[in-house]
Amino acid sequence: MTQQEIEENAFAKGIREIAARSSREASIARAEIQKALGVKKAAYYNRQNGFVKHTNIERDGLLRIFRRHKVTQPWGL
Repeated sequence: MTQQEIEENAFAKGIREIAARSSREASIARAEIQKALGVKKAAYYNRQNGFVKHTNIERDGLLRIFRRHKVTQPWGL
């Protein structure tokens, strides 16, 4: 996977934006994302850091979660 592909699939930037406002809200967002993707903690972090490509349906779900948490540009490291 290239660095560009990793950047396009990573959502660490979005989680950091939420965590900057509230660590509790970031924990809630992480739990929502884990549930939406159907993954446990280790698999979640692989996805957060861009090591796994998301399907279009997964990307849409992630965007909905981030919008609920007032993040409009979640992609990136």
